[in-house]
Amino acid sequence: MQYSFLLAKISTENLLWIGGLLGLLLCGGGLAFWLIRKKLRPAEDEPSTLDAAPFTLDQLRRLHRQGQLSDAEFETLKQKILDQTNPDHLD
Repeated sequence: MQYSFLLAKISTENLLWIGGLLGLLLCGGGLAFWLIRKKLRPAEDEPSTLDAAPFTLDQLRRLHRQGQLSDAEFETLKQKILDQTNPDHLD
């Protein structure tokens, strides 16, 4: 019953202010959450570390000449690099 006494003393103007402040608080929290998620998530147009080529063609050629890559490995890795650097040739 004490609560009904408190509610009777709150005017309509105060309720509007309280509602507005709560709305601003929720919008600000949502904006902060969105910004944090955007910062933590990698950009869509940037290649991920799994997709990025770890070697250049010159490095692959050198490894192949040194015998550290077989012919099949060299061709496979070379094709991956070419696919990443020039996706138009796939059409």
